Amino acid sequence: VFVSVCRTEEVLQMDPLDRDCLSSNEPRSASMDVELFAFQNYTKSNCLLECRAAAMLRLCKCLIYFYPDLPATFIRKFLPDFKQARDAICRGPKLQCIVEKTGMSKEKGITIKNLNLDILNSFVSEKGDDLEGGIYCNCPENCNDVVYSQESIMLVLKEEEIVF
Repeated sequence: VFVSVCRTEEVLQMDPLDRDCLSSNEPRSASMDVELFAFQNYTKSNCLLECRAAAMLRLCKCLIYFYPDLPATFIRKFLPDFKQARDAICRGPKLQCIVEKTGMSKEKGITIKNLNLDILNSFVSEKGDDLEGGIYCNCPENCNDVVYSQESIMLVLKEEEIVF
């Protein structure tokens, strides 16, 4: 079973709030309160990545090393003294902050996941809960997506009903 969300030009003429999705050429939408700074094309993945990067910068004042290069204007919103990309990479105590905010800690050599501290990997649905139990990201669906779901059905057959 799959659900296809397809866009047509008529649908794209509607206000994004009415259609409840954003097209790839809409990195900003005032009606949906969405504005991507780091990406020129909207995708929900880009939106979530930027949201998580913003949370890292707010909480720990750094970015994990494998994040893509983000525009200096974006980073300066959180780190006014930012000069070059290496200034934003987490090191030392800031890296420890990332470890703590993702709920990872080392105890006797075993990595333990603490769900109460997993802020950077958890999302909340209300803006007021932001940075308490997770990150609030206002990232609408893409207007042109195919979403697959799976369904399984179990059936008990009697031996005489099986035919090869």
